[in-house]
Amino acid sequence: MIQGMSAALSGLRSYINQTRVTSNNLANLNTPGFKGSGAVQSSLPGGAGSAMIGVQSNQAQGAVVYSGQPFDMAIGGQGFFKVTTPGGATAYTRAGGFRPDKNGRLADANGNTLRPPIQIPANATSVSIGRDGSVTAQVNGQSQNIGQVKLYKFNNPGGLQSGGSNIYNETSSSGQAVQGAPGDGGFGEIYPSSLEQSNVDVGRQMVSLIQSQYGFSAQIKTIQTADEMLGAVLDIKT
Repeated sequence: MIQGMSAALSGLRSYINQTRVTSNNLANLNTPGFKGSGAVQSSLPGGAGSAMIGVQSNQAQGAVVYSGQPFDMAIGGQGFFKVTTPGGATAYTRAGGFRPDKNGRLADANGNTLRPPIQIPANATSVSIGRDGSVTAQVNGQSQNIGQVKLYKFNNPGGLQSGGSNIYNETSSSGQAVQGAPGDGGFGEIYPSSLEQSNVDVGRQMVSLIQSQYGFSAQIKTIQTADEMLGAVLDIKT
């Protein structure tokens, strides 16, 4: 009975963690570039229940939607944008909502600057980004090439570790980042003035919540039954 209660408690923890992951997916349903995650469960030795051993991201392509903003970029296919966080760390993202920061460098809303850096001239009248990642600006009536967007891919993108705010960190599981040009060597293309939408499937997430609810209820009933049986045994002995 004690073992059964212990197994049920571990099951409760697993369903709670699964609900947290699912809730986070649903909360980011409308976050551009967001990749949904799934809880990875494992059975404990000796039939002692189950436990969540990790969270794995789903790096499937999200829908690409035209935004009309000249600095927005979506990746169609494999690859990530490389950014430097305000703290100086290197990270990767699929969220391409970039804007010039106070220094004229392309950065996202969280202050993560694009790498290699793209510097927008202060006197540029227009800027265009090509499917190949080339960035050109009109300056004093002349077209100037001001940079090249690079993409980075991994042997196992599902092994990337979420850093929050739509960025990912390289891990031993993901492998090292490989740099390439958009459209070359299996890298995706750049869709200018567009954003990749979240890849969260609402239907699947709702099913996951329902499964967690029923699973949670079943574990509670198991604990209640074991508690009643244990109480009956103790009454008999006394």
